[in-house]
Amino acid sequence: MNFPWFKNTLSNQLDSTIIVSGIPRSGTSMMMQLLDAAGIPVLTDEVRVADENNKKGYYELESVKKLAAGNHSCIENSRGKVIKVVSSLLQYLPPDQNYKIVFMRRDLESILSSQGKMLVNSGQKYDAHQDSELKLLFKKHLDDIQSWFRVQKNIEVVEIDYDDAINAPESCFFALEKFLAPIEINREAMLMSIDKRLNHHQKV
Repeated sequence: MNFPWFKNTLSNQLDSTIIVSGIPRSGTSMMMQLLDAAGIPVLTDEVRVADENNKKGYYELESVKKLAAGNHSCIENSRGKVIKVVSSLLQYLPPDQNYKIVFMRRDLESILSSQGKMLVNSGQKYDAHQDSELKLLFKKHLDDIQSWFRVQKNIEVVEIDYDDAINAPESCFFALEKFLAPIEINREAMLMSIDKRLNHHQKV
């Protein structure tokens, strides 16, 4: 039997901040939800509330946006806890701390489709003709991130595929459990929180 208080004690033993990252709409909110269900403390201020685009919430911390300006307050007292940091802000994490990064991967066509739907749902204009250019920019960004990961001595990374997390979650949960050791995760609770209806990426 798993006890939440025991998980939190083990979480406090981890000498790293757990970062969930990826390109917007790659499944970072879903992963935050899963780790929350797993019993790991997540840092969120709920300033950005759930809406049509993320019905289970965004799990964001507003102060993360200040990283680029050198404000590291979001990382204070964060060891053993989970924070969502969009991939473009990873380079601004303070280098004097250790990080375990759960990096979400998703098919770029699906990401672009999801971003397009988000714009439409928000009443903004969406031009599908820009997708080809955005796809190239995203590819370069991901290549740059991989190069950056390789030279960081204070960072460990595990990549999780969005579709696998939904359709083959057991293997993903095993990878997460191994990566986040000594933290124990509640696999059953994570499995129950998976919503396969999230896997929609038809073109707008």
